[in-house]
Amino acid sequence: MRARCLLSGAGCFVVLIGGVAGCQQSFDDGLFVICQSPIEARAEVDPAGDPAANAAAASRWIASQVDNQEARAFSASLAPLPPDEKAAHVREAATRIGLDRCPVADVWEPADINSATGTPRGRQARQLAVVDP
Repeated sequence: MRARCLLSGAGCFVVLIGGVAGCQQSFDDGLFVICQSPIEARAEVDPAGDPAANAAAASRWIASQVDNQEARAFSASLAPLPPDEKAAHVREAATRIGLDRCPVADVWEPADINSATGTPRGRQARQLAVVDP
């Protein structure tokens, strides 16, 4: 039985996976929110906009949604790392808590660049250029 507690605006709601749960955000819940940020924070970013502005907007969104102090500290520890190291650290933490996917790690992984055009291709081309928590 897994539950994810997500904070949203003025209140709290629980996403249930096979059961009932209260709403006190754990580290696992906070990491889940961080992992889902490229999906959940879409309204906060402009895919065609400035990457730095998008990263700042996504960071604000994460800060507003992650309530667990351990998860906040983990997120802050990623900030000085280069993107590929961020991806490795967050993917390892996500795997440790049993998450199969972590979209923010996908965003931070190096893009597969088309050598003819110099543009990203494949999965990376479809990802939002967000998040630096």
